[in-house]
Amino acid sequence: MSEASEYDFIVIGGGEAGIAVSKAAALRGAKTLLIEKSLLGGTSIWSQFVTMKALIQVAKHAYERQRGHLFGLPAAPTAFSESSGALAYVREMTRRISSLEDVFAECEKAKIDVLEGAATFTGLDRIKVNGRTLKAKNFVLCTGAHPLIPEIEGLENAGYSTSHTLFELETIPESLAIIGNNSFGVEAAQAFARLGCRVSLIVQSSHLLPVFDPELTTLLADILTEEGVELHLGAEVERVEEEGSQRRLFIRQRVGDMAKNNKCHGNASLLATVDQILIATGSIPNLEDLNLQKADVQWTKEGIWVDEFLRTSNSKVWALGDVIVGGRYFRTSKYEANLVVSNTLTHFHKKMECNSMPSVVFTSPELASAGLSEEQARLGGHPYETLRYDFHHKHLSIIEGRGRGRIKVILDSSGRLLGAQILVERASELIQEATLAMQNGLTAHDLVRSHRVYPSSGIAWNHLLQSWCAAHPSKHSFPFFK
Repeated sequence: MSEASEYDFIVIGGGEAGIAVSKAAALRGAKTLLIEKSLLGGTSIWSQFVTMKALIQVAKHAYERQRGHLFGLPAAPTAFSESSGALAYVREMTRRISSLEDVFAECEKAKIDVLEGAATFTGLDRIKVNGRTLKAKNFVLCTGAHPLIPEIEGLENAGYSTSHTLFELETIPESLAIIGNNSFGVEAAQAFARLGCRVSLIVQSSHLLPVFDPELTTLLADILTEEGVELHLGAEVERVEEEGSQRRLFIRQRVGDMAKNNKCHGNASLLATVDQILIATGSIPNLEDLNLQKADVQWTKEGIWVDEFLRTSNSKVWALGDVIVGGRYFRTSKYEANLVVSNTLTHFHKKMECNSMPSVVFTSPELASAGLSEEQARLGGHPYETLRYDFHHKHLSIIEGRGRGRIKVILDSSGRLLGAQILVERASELIQEATLAMQNGLTAHDLVRSHRVYPSSGIAWNHLLQSWCAAHPSKHSFPFFK
């Protein structure tokens, strides 16, 4: 690689987003360089996706054993002492999957140059890596994010885990305090509780997962509590103290939320003693090495600002994934990668479509969202109607022994979907039908006409929308709706 080498694309960051955009560019014949300073493949894909999903699967098996009596079988509750091999299994599954994902071989096959090192901008169209100056027609920033650690007295000395280090634990701890309210923390709370761990989930807001509809997160909170998660809403950890091998957390409940926690009396601090602490308070974009001011790229501590085309304030520089403002709420790297490459290599400039982006929390039941919530529709002044459908008394839920679940959709006056919120097993599958409907302007009548398997979760769309369609007949309605 010579001095001042020039590429069509230089992609900085070799995680999920960086690999996706590098492949998309190389497939279109662009000369592409991928730069990564540490772990090619990224950390979030292995800690927050592959590894966490493996743990969730283990926890589901443990939970189903406990529910054997519902199906005429002996119940077999999982004791804490019996779950010691769970994390070893999770690490083994991660190793097996990672062995199938040979990123270097894939890059070589796609004719993508790969360089290990930290990239720093030295001008509007050039960077320096390992002492070399490199130029490109387009730069794509995909440097991801790292865990946000709150300033809590005594936390550093006491020690803690994050999404990047949690699975380094040798065994399931007997007790775990989770500080934070992101999807990783909520998923971990349920999974560890199902494996016999005593879990305390401490969040500052008055309800779980603020980016989701509070009606459904309230139902999810009830389910977690019933499964043994000790939930502290509207609470803040004041300090942490070490006590031998354990940690003592002093928690202050906000006055306005005292009624939501029956363990709170007055304004006194609460005490929890645990073996391990998990921080799940969000993440911070990795921007420290880039020297963005030299490239005239505007950014804040929340991330890099991009326009609707994913272009930064420098027309030669693009950004996607966790590094952009708001990018950590959606897993859309492949979509964003193709959008960036299309916008740079063709004349057909496409805007980022955020209105129908799905987001999923892989609890049990799963929580999924796309489009507008009811609150967003109300604040936006949209004429809308809200429809709800509960699962707990339906055929498949009864057969599978499932508890509560709900679909909530927002329709405009013509029956088009403005948004969908789903809390049910396989919500990650159901939300994709809503996303497709919103992307293509489909109405309730269009969805009802779709053929679905019975019994299945998908049949819920028919149950949900039939009454509305009967009350709002159109020329596309079935005859029995007229």
